[in-house]
Formats: sequence, C-alpha cells, structure tokens
Amino acid sequence: MLAYGGSLYVDPGGGLETTGNFVTPGLGLEADVGARLATHYVPYLAVEIGVVGVGRRFEGQNVKANTTFFGGGFRYVGGDFHSIALAGEISLGIRRFEVSEAAAVWSATGFEILRLGLGLEVRLTRHLTLSPMTTVSGGTLTGTQGYVAFAPNQRDGLTGPPFANGSAIPGSAQQSYYAVVIGCGLHADLLGR
Repeated sequence: MLAYGGSLYVDPGGGLETTGNFVTPGLGLEADVGARLATHYVPYLAVEIGVVGVGRRFEGQNVKANTTFFGGGFRYVGGDFHSIALAGEISLGIRRFEVSEAAAVWSATGFEILRLGLGLEVRLTRHLTLSPMTTVSGGTLTGTQGYVAFAPNQRDGLTGPPFANGSAIPGSAQQSYYAVVIGCGLHADLLGR
C-alpha cells in the first residue's frame, strides 16, 4: 500500500494544493539492485513505481496518475541473518508525480531527502528472503513539465496547475509532502554463501 499526505505547493491565490488533489492511495512496486557486504550491509539502487488513483482536481475526467522514485540507499540487517533479523533502511532520490489525459501530461519533480524503512528479513531458503517493511519519506517538489487541465468548475477558479510547462515552483510556494509505504519484498541473494 502506498499513500501520500501533505501538500505539493501553494497556489498563487494562497491555497494549499494537497497531494489528495492530484493522487489518491494505491499500490507501489519497487525493484532494488544491491550488494550484500559482510552479511549485514546492503547498499542499493532503487526504482519505485506507484500505481495510484487520480485526485479531486480530476474527478469525472479520463485522467491517469502515477508516481515514481529513483534513488539509492543503504540497508542494515541486525540479528540472526540465517533466520529472522531486523532490517533498517535509509535512502534518498528523486520523486515525480504525474497526471495525464490523452496527449496532455503534467508532472512535478523534486528531491526526496529522507526515506526511512523499518522491517524484518525472514530467511526462507539459502538464497531467498522475505522482507516486510514500513517506509516513510518526505520531500519538496521544485520543477514541472507539461500541462493538464483540471475538471471544470473548481471552487477556487483554477483551470490547471499554475506551475507548468517547465516553470519552477518558487521557494515561497514550495511545500512538503510525505509518503507511507507498507509492503513486503522478496530478496534474492544471487551470489555468496
């Protein structure tokens, strides 16, 4: 499960543009590639794709939404590596929110400065590990690409994102969002003992 909270930006009228105006909770799929060092340490690269619903700004429209994360991190595994162990992760990277309708696409990107995970590693076989984990992260969006129209008759009169077509979200309008992921991974140790 993947859910977002907080805000994406402050619009020119002073209203907070919440994450719920653009995306709703959904599912996330993450692929990591890393190397287990000295049994307990795993530096890795990560790609996460969030399949999410569209938010309130697009109700009744034929719009799709997704999020992506590209970054790197470090996992520490403490305890009995051969049965059940505590696992903690810290990572950072780039997050993108995207909404699209037919040929129109709007996206906003920013640096996700802190992503923390806490969970377990449960050894199933010599090479396979089940890893339930809860991850929380947060960041600020700074750049945009493209444009997509909001559904008609918005209460604040906006017809689309005020920051679009490559314009930066100014520092005075930047807000913080957060993400919560509750999931379970399957890790394969391809090499080693």
